[in-house]
Amino acid sequence: MRVSDVMTGDVVTIAADCIASAALDRMRDHRIHHLVVLGGKDVIGMISDRDLLARRPDAVVREVMATDMITIPPAATLRRAAALMHDHGVGALAVVRRGGLEGIVTASDLIRTLAKGAPHPAPPAERVTLRKRGPRKRARVI
Repeated sequence: MRVSDVMTGDVVTIAADCIASAALDRMRDHRIHHLVVLGGKDVIGMISDRDLLARRPDAVVREVMATDMITIPPAATLRRAAALMHDHGVGALAVVRRGGLEGIVTASDLIRTLAKGAPHPAPPAERVTLRKRGPRKRARVI
């Protein structure tokens, strides 16, 4: 399966100059744990509820957000997404194609997909028989 199969395409974002308490309210309203931070139309960071709970409520999102965002293309495999999350210790990846934000994939998305079971193609209906081999040739002894 690919990231595009499980990602959330309708990404909830916030501006970098908003107050942390507003970001936390937005997360609670949408029942999510991560927000993508925008500077104009550009993606400049990501913020999680853990980042916000550890700071004072009047902090600005720009001061709290992670700027070293890990991104992934929509065509990447779920295994690659899980490996990136594990290796970098993050719970979400921004899905980016050609510099534009396509969506977000979270650890919850991966766990939900794993719990449902990924669809597998059905095995072929017939067994394929191998061609018969001809007589074996003896090795020449010199």
